[in-house]
Amino acid sequence: MKIMRRIFVVLFVVGGLLSMPANATFMTLCHGTLIGKTCTLDGADIKWVYDTDTVLGSLMVLGAPILDGESIRFQPYGTFVVSENGLNGPTVTTSFAFDQVISKRGKNIDQISAQINLGQYSIFNAGEVTSSLALSVMNNNPADPMGLIQNTTAFGSSISTGSSPINWALVNSVSPTDTTSTPHPFADALDLKLVFTTTLTASTITAGSQAWIQNDGIQLDASTTVVPLPASFWLLSSVLSCLLWVCHRVQRTNAEQVNPMIDQRVRVPAF
Repeated sequence: MKIMRRIFVVLFVVGGLLSMPANATFMTLCHGTLIGKTCTLDGADIKWVYDTDTVLGSLMVLGAPILDGESIRFQPYGTFVVSENGLNGPTVTTSFAFDQVISKRGKNIDQISAQINLGQYSIFNAGEVTSSLALSVMNNNPADPMGLIQNTTAFGSSISTGSSPINWALVNSVSPTDTTSTPHPFADALDLKLVFTTTLTASTITAGSQAWIQNDGIQLDASTTVVPLPASFWLLSSVLSCLLWVCHRVQRTNAEQVNPMIDQRVRVPAF
């Protein structure tokens, strides 16, 4: 049984290594429009932009993001950590930054969500696995330099699963225009910077124990709402409507004074 477990772990690790390119030269940097070092994934409502040099290390682990409808999908090259016999595995941390997440139709981006939707883990005897998913969103609007929202969600288990792996998932979201968001809600959310960070850990306590966890898929989504018009706009509209009505009345009154016979009936005398 112990040999089978080792073979199972080795197969996962080897599978991840085989799927990962030997170096960045042969790696796909962009599944969208690449101009210089800037990659753009252009959806119907949202445009996602990142610098390939800045995230080169992350691209080697996560792979280049793919635009699927309005969603962004990553298929990591076998992000994996394992611990055996009381020797803790390393903490695997991966970050990716979109320099711009742009609303294309003049609508605020009211929510950005991220989810790890393809993951597995296994614990034999005494061990523990954990994962976290952090989101950090900043406003690119220079008039709102304090705009910053952060949120982190976590997953963990120390229950033995036996020899069969268990599926796991993790979801996180932030709302830039929500006034209760921390630490600083946004005045508007039309052009944002997004950074997400994932971590994986595995640990064991005793000899004969084994724990591993992997992440095979990440998805990002952004939803929008119409930007509300300011109160000053409605006030100005009301004033203009009143002025137009007054001008119309004045013109009508002047016309009646110039020709007092307008709208009067011609009386024909009776014989």
